[in-house]
Amino acid sequence: MKDVNDIKKESPKDQPLAKEEILRLAKDGDRSYDEREEMIDLRSGDLACLIGMTVCSMLAAIKAFVLKTNPYDLFTVQFITFTINYYYNYKKLDKKRYIIGAVIMGILSIFSFVSFLFLSFAEPRTKVNKNDSVSDVM
Repeated sequence: MKDVNDIKKESPKDQPLAKEEILRLAKDGDRSYDEREEMIDLRSGDLACLIGMTVCSMLAAIKAFVLKTNPYDLFTVQFITFTINYYYNYKKLDKKRYIIGAVIMGILSIFSFVSFLFLSFAEPRTKVNKNDSVSDVM
């Protein structure tokens, strides 16, 4: 059994921390991330995803209906973003609904990407002559 004199001779690392020392370390802390910061980070990510998807949807609508071009590149970005979001939630929360969402969005993103490639290379290219006006081409 240790004697009182032996305890005093041990280095400070070997001795248990005093209550005041523990409170001081907790207050100063080496915590680089707390629950409040985590919640703010999650909310900002959700907001960024929502705004990004809204902008992608508007651009896809403009490409499809106004410019009459292939919007599948923007759909691919949307679906990939949702896939990553669902998969990340699944890894952190381990809930089945997130992996189902990730698989569905992953399949849609692959379909969208293949459609983009197919329509980009299969669309007939119109050749514009120098003598044609803009109204003749459209």
